[in-house]
Amino acid sequence: MAKVTFEFDYHEDAYDLEAHAHVNDMMAAIFNFKNELRSKLKYGELTDEQYVIYEQIRDNFIETLSNHGVLEIVDQ
Repeated sequence: MAKVTFEFDYHEDAYDLEAHAHVNDMMAAIFNFKNELRSKLKYGELTDEQYVIYEQIRDNFIETLSNHGVLEIVDQ
């Protein structure tokens, strides 16, 4: 199995270090939000107006994830 090692200078790269330390939590939050939108659209008791709004939010969210190369990772 291949290994990858990331090195950070704590003072210069504190933000990047923090982001890497919490990447699993961030991915879980993205996955949960995406699934919550899906559930609202599929099972929620929404008015027609609410449905359109949720659909627009979901579509924009998925497009943003795709544009940043994250959608493929979340959908694994």
